[in-house]
Amino acid sequence: MSYGNVMGGKLKLKGGDLGSSKKKRPRVEAQLPEQEPSAQELAAAVEPSPNLIRGKTPSELKFEQAQARRQEKVVKKMSEKSHKQKLEDFNKYLSNLSEHHDIPKVGPG
Repeated sequence: MSYGNVMGGKLKLKGGDLGSSKKKRPRVEAQLPEQEPSAQELAAAVEPSPNLIRGKTPSELKFEQAQARRQEKVVKKMSEKSHKQKLEDFNKYLSNLSEHHDIPKVGPG
């Protein structure tokens, strides 16, 4: 197939170009009188709070403490029983279940 008779370029719509009718206005920024910072503001800007020196907010510190407590509980729970004791407890649990939970035999045998 030959594309020799196909026109190239963008699609032209009826009604002309609507986007070019708006003109941008130059932006005028309001001139605010500059206030010199007081000595207290300068001191506050120079000396950040001790939490921000480490880079953590009080809520982040509280979250990390709670997370550490949860981690300690998990480790303590895991270290209470050995693997052998866990298996024995699980086998006791399974032996106490009714026959309803047993896997049915399928096929002859």
